[in-house]
Amino acid sequence: MPKKLLTIIISAGIIILGTVSYFLFFNGGNGGQNSQNDEGFFSSFFPESSDKESAGGGGGEENFGLEQAETQTPSGVLSQISDKAVVAPVFNPSTQKIQYFDKATGRLFETETNGKNKNQLTINTIPEIFEAFWSFDLKNAVLRYPENSNGFETLKTFLITNLATSTEGVFLPTGVSAVSFSPAESKIFYLSDNDTSHGIIANTENQNRKEIINLPFKQGLVEWPQSDVITALTRPTALAEGYFYKINPKTGALSKIIDGKGLTAVYSKKGEKTLYSLLDGENEIATRIYDNKDKTTITLGIKTFPEKCLFSKNSEDIIYCAVPDFLAAGDYPEAWYKGLVSFSDSLWQLDVKTGAAKLILKNTGLDIINIFTDASEEVFFFQNKKDGVLWRVELSK
Repeated sequence: MPKKLLTIIISAGIIILGTVSYFLFFNGGNGGQNSQNDEGFFSSFFPESSDKESAGGGGGEENFGLEQAETQTPSGVLSQISDKAVVAPVFNPSTQKIQYFDKATGRLFETETNGKNKNQLTINTIPEIFEAFWSFDLKNAVLRYPENSNGFETLKTFLITNLATSTEGVFLPTGVSAVSFSPAESKIFYLSDNDTSHGIIANTENQNRKEIINLPFKQGLVEWPQSDVITALTRPTALAEGYFYKINPKTGALSKIIDGKGLTAVYSKKGEKTLYSLLDGENEIATRIYDNKDKTTITLGIKTFPEKCLFSKNSEDIIYCAVPDFLAAGDYPEAWYKGLVSFSDSLWQLDVKTGAAKLILKNTGLDIINIFTDASEEVFFFQNKKDGVLWRVELSK
């Protein structure tokens, strides 16, 4: 081989090797997402955890063939369940019925899954409740509503201990910003905001209270998806980095799962996956799945929010997502939370493992939230965020 050609080949090899080394060293092989060493502002408040987790790279992108699947005939039949705004609708497996609170009165109703035979379960009025949380056995609930006293409006958080009357219960302290029930025990976890946010576990009568953690941020969002996992999310905003943490309810140990600008996230009930969205460099939504076990991340080829999705009970590789037909760049998610923007969604079934997509509903004109199913997972229910009305979708045979 000529000496000149040999020199060119060696030089090219050195350049390629140097480029690869630079990428691995400065980017950690993470595709540009925050690495585990880049903990952000809040990390200075927390000691390093031995079980620290952090979502790795953006990974490959799954587009699910949505454009091709748009030609499918939608497999769902849509019908309206309620004629008024409801709060916290849920399927009750013991009665095989839907139950919900009426937003205007706070009274509890139940109905057949087709919306027929509506029955009022309570008579007491709690005006204008804006959110509610159920215990996993549906025997307890927390209602949140504003109350005006001497010209000052305060936010009340009422823990119901007897759903038969909806008045037996206790008020949680003023300043409670978030509540969630344990999936395994008769306990609750809530954040009580003062100078900081105190994470407290108590029984379902707010007795035997124990503070397990003190967080350096207020107005967080919490869930208790598994007996040994509580999640805490900083208030989502397009203006700052958000952080999604896992808390051990026994020890109070804290570990970060994900961070990102405009972050909102949901930890699955089986604990296999975390579904989240954040803003990319151009202020556009990126939706991703993080494998909690393998510590790998896939960027999905859809643009939506976790609040518009549901993990299948049968397999967490299957998710059902309402996807906006058009979602421009913007200050998400708070622009959507505040109602400054709303969407018309199509409803999809997505297989994260295979990339397959199935169209359930197309161009609904509805801004879909709070998706849940019956026991068979063949009938879906959701609310229209624009007016709080409850809808039903039955999969065609």
